[in-house]
Amino acid sequence: MRRGCLAMRGHNRWASPAALLAMAGSVGVLLGGSAVAGACPAETESVRDNEPMAQRLPDCRAYEQVSPVDKNTTDADGKPGHVQSSPTGESVTYYSVVPFPGIPGSSDFPYYLGMRGGAGWSTQGLLPLVEPYAEGAVRDLDDSNEETIVEVTGEEGRLLAPGAKPDEYNLYVHNNVTGEYRLIAAAVYATSVDATPDGSHVLLDAVLLEEGQELAGVTDPGFVPYLFEWDRETGQVSFVGVVREDEAPKGGTVAGSYENEGENTYDQTAISEDGSRIFFSEAGENQRVYMREPSAERTVEVSAGQALWKAATPSGSFALYVEGEELYRFNVDRFEESKKPEPEALAEAREKLASAGAKVLGTVGMSDDGSYVYFVAEGVIPGENEASATVGAPNLYEWHEGASTPIRFIATLSDFWDESDWLGFARSEEAASAQGYKASRVSTDGRRVLSAREPN
Repeated sequence: MRRGCLAMRGHNRWASPAALLAMAGSVGVLLGGSAVAGACPAETESVRDNEPMAQRLPDCRAYEQVSPVDKNTTDADGKPGHVQSSPTGESVTYYSVVPFPGIPGSSDFPYYLGMRGGAGWSTQGLLPLVEPYAEGAVRDLDDSNEETIVEVTGEEGRLLAPGAKPDEYNLYVHNNVTGEYRLIAAAVYATSVDATPDGSHVLLDAVLLEEGQELAGVTDPGFVPYLFEWDRETGQVSFVGVVREDEAPKGGTVAGSYENEGENTYDQTAISEDGSRIFFSEAGENQRVYMREPSAERTVEVSAGQALWKAATPSGSFALYVEGEELYRFNVDRFEESKKPEPEALAEAREKLASAGAKVLGTVGMSDDGSYVYFVAEGVIPGENEASATVGAPNLYEWHEGASTPIRFIATLSDFWDESDWLGFARSEEAASAQGYKASRVSTDGRRVLSAREPN
């Protein structure tokens, strides 16, 4: 699950109403070829029959309208970081500028979940119905879109779950199927949220808002973020940003990277899919990268010095970080299986993929097994196609474990339009990803890279 607050940005209210479309398809015909009558699954064919132009689509593709027809003259909208489809494709999230008629929820930018059922697509609001003076925000969803993490402030009177505090920031998890709300924490401001794919373990960078307030053993009046974990089974919150036992760092701790001070940053897998490994950074001046294993109550210092965490595999077996313009892959399994003293085991687990001469700017992503890594660097790195790289420019490289020539130059990117692809956030309001999220992704097997660029 990617990390970052799902904040809404500006939009043209006067655009003609647009609908959100979902694509249904099947395998079995040649890519790019027309579908053969009778060759498509019956369900897909019935959808194609209802769309006059659908029969011209290749590969048994068909499109269904997810958003309702009546949208109150506004658009169904979405941008990177706002639209999330479930793995099955049976649900998708999106938003609008003004509310759709008849769908409860409170927010300046209404947020929706479209779900596909026997009667077609239905729409529900993801933000709770609260008093007019209260404010709600979607912080994250699990991968299935079945649970939403929402934060509400200014509540008075009817609170959404027991333990919530009136007129404070309250963080909830909402079951989109049953409608139940459960309180995660009260009187905390969640700067960002991450979770396991099933939502059973939720990470939150939380700022304690009350003087002398205690949460999971942390009491800090400095109003800096600290990393906590909520366990759905027990309902308990625990402090997991532990750098030194029994001590909360004065600068705070954040999930993944602190490169953008923890705000609106794309982090690839800050918590492993089973919740056993959590990767975080010490905020402030230190900015070292750590791994926490909650069940073992152990913290491992991933980086040898100040570094920027970039990504981890879903299993938590590998982690990427940049330290002093060098790119490293931390091999967690190699470290844990080593019989050597810890300092030696750590040194061997810190695998250098690109040296200082590479002048690494950041990473685009890596495959689920950690064997493919895509990164951007200003140096010309020896390897395949190296003569095509440009000194001082953002060059995109592929590193492939086990290849006879591990590093391959792919393309030179734009240091303006593509910057968010390797940073994970946009520094310029005019850049292509000015909404603050990276537009690029790497396929799970690592063999494909997707990037979107604003026309020059």
